[in-house]
Amino acid sequence: MLNKVFSYFRKREAGEFTYRAASWHQACQSIVGMYIDALNDEEAAGPDIGVVLDKTDRMLYQVRDHLGALRPALNRRDRALSKRVNKAAERLYEVRNMTAKFLIRAQGHTPHFLRQQEMSDDAQVAYRYKAMDEVGFEARQAAIALQTELKDIWTILHVMVGEADELLKG
Repeated sequence: MLNKVFSYFRKREAGEFTYRAASWHQACQSIVGMYIDALNDEEAAGPDIGVVLDKTDRMLYQVRDHLGALRPALNRRDRALSKRVNKAAERLYEVRNMTAKFLIRAQGHTPHFLRQQEMSDDAQVAYRYKAMDEVGFEARQAAIALQTELKDIWTILHVMVGEADELLKG
């Protein structure tokens, strides 16, 4: 009887772990991808940077929620990996802030509604290059490094997810 109860809770925890790990990783990868796009492509962010930042900020809430639920199970399985996952989440916020700085500086000092009418294309390009020089290159390097770290973390997490799936099947 007691074995059935323990088995039920282990399977429930395994299912939760599988869902949270995959969801956390997918959300992180999507966010980093959006940051890299915004830093590399002039059209990706568009004239209204609030759209990109709002979308990624909403996804950051998902990351926080998944991480909160994932953390206890990760701590039980692998403390070192748990620390890496937490550090990656912190770096996600750092890259967000660096990308926001870049996007704000790339817009220049003219408000959006005036810029389209009064700012020349050359001036817009100059602001973008200056912003890239000031914070963009560093943000791009941080985003790419984070993307690599997330892939490395997923390599380990994927094995754990596979083991949790086996427990669910058994």
